Amino acid sequence: MFSYVMLLLTLNLNSQVSIEKAVESALKTNPIINSYYQKIESSKYSIEEVKLSRYGMLNFKFIYTKGDEPVYAFASKMRQGEFSMADMMKINNPDSIDNLEIGFEYGVPLFTGYKIENYEKIMTKNYQANEKIYREVKNGIAFKTIFTYLNVSLYQKLKELADYSIKLSEVDLQSAKKLNEKGMIFGSDYYAALSIYSTLNNYSSNFDKDIERELKALSVLTSLNLSSKDISIELKEYDWDLKDENYYIDSAIKNRDSLKAYDDYIQINELKIDMAKKSILPDVVAFFSFSGNSGSISDMKTSSIYGLKVDFPIGKPNYYATINKTISERKDVEELKKNEERNIIDEIKQTYSNILQARNSMKIAKETVLNAEKSLELFIPLYRQGKQSIMEVLRANANLLQARSSYYESVFKYHLYYTKLMYLSGNLNDDYIKSISKNLAKESVYGR
Repeated sequence: MFSYVMLLLTLNLNSQVSIEKAVESALKTNPIINSYYQKIESSKYSIEEVKLSRYGMLNFKFIYTKGDEPVYAFASKMRQGEFSMADMMKINNPDSIDNLEIGFEYGVPLFTGYKIENYEKIMTKNYQANEKIYREVKNGIAFKTIFTYLNVSLYQKLKELADYSIKLSEVDLQSAKKLNEKGMIFGSDYYAALSIYSTLNNYSSNFDKDIERELKALSVLTSLNLSSKDISIELKEYDWDLKDENYYIDSAIKNRDSLKAYDDYIQINELKIDMAKKSILPDVVAFFSFSGNSGSISDMKTSSIYGLKVDFPIGKPNYYATINKTISERKDVEELKKNEERNIIDEIKQTYSNILQARNSMKIAKETVLNAEKSLELFIPLYRQGKQSIMEVLRANANLLQARSSYYESVFKYHLYYTKLMYLSGNLNDDYIKSISKNLAKESVYGR
């Protein structure tokens, strides 16, 4: 029988959804992440589009026309090879003529003032920036998932503590009820104790609602239908390897993808500045055209033309205005990066301070719990000896619940703020997610 119970317990633990699995599911199904992935795909094809544009374009043309406009009629006769002296006699009043033109046109850029090269570099940098933003969004979703998961775990623990306090209170209230009915204790004490008991029940009910709310949020994030039994962690102390504050600031400046993306955008603007400066360089295009003209397909005269076309701007009034505009755009991106960096550093400093505060609160709360437990231990025998009222016993019980709740809230904040520090510093990676999933796991979930 014992083995059977242990087997059921093991199967239940195996069916639980760890933080690692929850994050994995959230990253796979989140529509925002999928949207940013499509941006990467789009920018990848943009690079290919620019690369292939250097090979020019081959066009096929098919044109059928009919009319008696003098210039049209004269040109069509010439193209068809059917112009004669008789046509000169009615050149100002020609007969309506049919013309069918079929041909191919091909143009290839030989020199574009480095436009194609710079566009290719811009598209490559845009692709790299989209990859970084994609990873940044994924890390943001991962942090939100862990945060929500920890919330569920916190409210589960608070609900557990409240229910335990209620059970303890019920035992003493049963005996107090009998004593009150016999007139052996004051009714005011008994009803004051009932009031405290109602408050404990209210706590438990509210925690139920909190669990339900956070589970719904976690289910939406992960696209999983989660219940309380699916949560695989419990709030407990684990001493994270907290380094010096400057370590995380340096790590963020080096590793945060949001800052790296700004570097790509700055380089894109540098390329745009270079393009603006080189906009006065000529465009050289080689072209070839082969076509046939006829009044019918069975009798067609063909001709061809090829050559070079050079467009050389010799007057561009907006030249310097364009350069100055692109320089201003680059400076704007540089300032945005500075602001982002400043915000990240400020958040890291605040979060680091919160971690230290939460760690200190855990120590204080742990001592408070010990004192509250001792107080309750002393009250119970005194009450049973008739030296303390039932109200004082339930008040001590409520104080113990409050002390334990404060302790676990401090544990929750410690893990949450450390996770946030990992996110802010660019270290919220698979290794950390596996670590928090393992180190906060319920007994027998790992290492069985």
